[in-house]
Amino acid sequence: FGSSCVGNVLGRGSGGAMDAPSEFVYHRKDLETFPTSDHASLQAFWAQEVKAADATNDGSDSEQGTATTATETEASQAARVLGRYFDNSDQPIDSKYRFVVRPDNPEAVKLKVVRTTRLTPTEYERNVFHVVLRVDGTPVAGYEPGDSLGIYPVNSADAVTDFLEALGFEGSTILELDSFFIGEEEGTYVMTLEQVCRDYLDLFGCPTKSFYLALSKYARDIMERTELATLSLDRCADALAERVARSVTFASTLVEFPSLVLTPKNLLDIVPLMKPRLYSVASSTRMFQKEVHLLAVTHHWETSEKHIRTGLASGYLERLGTPGARVHTVVGALVRSAALKLPTDSVKPVVMAGIGTGMAPFRGFIEERAARKRLGEEMGCMRLYFGARHKHAEFLYEKELEMYEREGLLTMRCAWSRDQAQKVYVQHLLEEDQDQLWELLKPEVGGHFYVCGPTDPLPAIRSALCELFIARGAGAGYLDAMEAEGRFAVEVY
Repeated sequence: FGSSCVGNVLGRGSGGAMDAPSEFVYHRKDLETFPTSDHASLQAFWAQEVKAADATNDGSDSEQGTATTATETEASQAARVLGRYFDNSDQPIDSKYRFVVRPDNPEAVKLKVVRTTRLTPTEYERNVFHVVLRVDGTPVAGYEPGDSLGIYPVNSADAVTDFLEALGFEGSTILELDSFFIGEEEGTYVMTLEQVCRDYLDLFGCPTKSFYLALSKYARDIMERTELATLSLDRCADALAERVARSVTFASTLVEFPSLVLTPKNLLDIVPLMKPRLYSVASSTRMFQKEVHLLAVTHHWETSEKHIRTGLASGYLERLGTPGARVHTVVGALVRSAALKLPTDSVKPVVMAGIGTGMAPFRGFIEERAARKRLGEEMGCMRLYFGARHKHAEFLYEKELEMYEREGLLTMRCAWSRDQAQKVYVQHLLEEDQDQLWELLKPEVGGHFYVCGPTDPLPAIRSALCELFIARGAGAGYLDAMEAEGRFAVEVY
């Protein structure tokens, strides 16, 4: 089997005595061996592989028995398992199965990576980058500004290999899973242990108290069993916090305690699935009909032991832009936003406060209105407050934003927090611009105000707006009224 998942297959009946399972997984190497659209080639391939496997295992009454022997090759093991799910009848292959991208999310699709572009200078400490994905022919093509794309990250192949070797597991071990994925269609998923660890298990996430308790049951040594179980207790919060500060992971914990006795399927019972990471769409289909654009920053942090760690999803997306990167697609699912939506009335003013990568949805907002304005539609004014550290390094999309400003669509106000002795933030600009903001947000005009970015600045931004409304006689409750009407919306992380 190859090392990259291509998709899952939904079976519809083998035509033989055994009922076919619902789903199983092919890998990229398999699909390169024969064309998936050629049903005859597919059947012939498996017929040959099954025959070869039968020859390898001839002598079923020997000590090894009819099950997988110690010397069974990976190919024959695959044929033994998957051969049960095919026959050589004339029934078309596609009447028995279909490919799905992820068993745990029927809406997930594969998206081709068109390009990634670093937006900050190469010598700058933060890597903020732009990702372009091809979406035509997929449900994601119907996205709207303000929506998000849930990206399914993938664990580092090298890290997974090291982990499996440390536990003495073979990555090529084939697992037959019939109740692993919540909400899956009835049947059996067949995939390698390597794939499960790489694409599904949150091996390098932070362990929970329930994990330590569940893991303790697999420890043969009484001291290790006690230590693991104790970490699940509230009175051991300090010890748990110390492990969090060291960025201890599920994987490192499994390797840390040598008396643990685990099978590959035990991993599925105690390690949770990775969750998709949401990235706000940074484009408009009116401007890019076949693409979706994302904005991301690589997240690094230092552990208590002075080791540098990288965020799983941001590190994964960053690797897409590495020269020679082998990953050409990502798996994602469209997530509709109920909050960040442009006004249905296109003449209504829009005020946006984006901090850092919180610029993403507002780039989509601006592109949407710019495209419509160029078609002759009347568009309300747009005012963007953007906050970042340094103008020279983090003025994201500077040239295109200045172009929209020259066209009269946009007014920009930027807060560069570290370009002067006294820090300047978005809320300070809001305090300076009370007159202009009130003209856009007062009841008779009905403008909208949006915030996107880190959680920390939100209280100060809300406070600045409340002070504005109080000063104009509307009272602090006016912000709550705007929120209830859908005129004030927030997306923070």
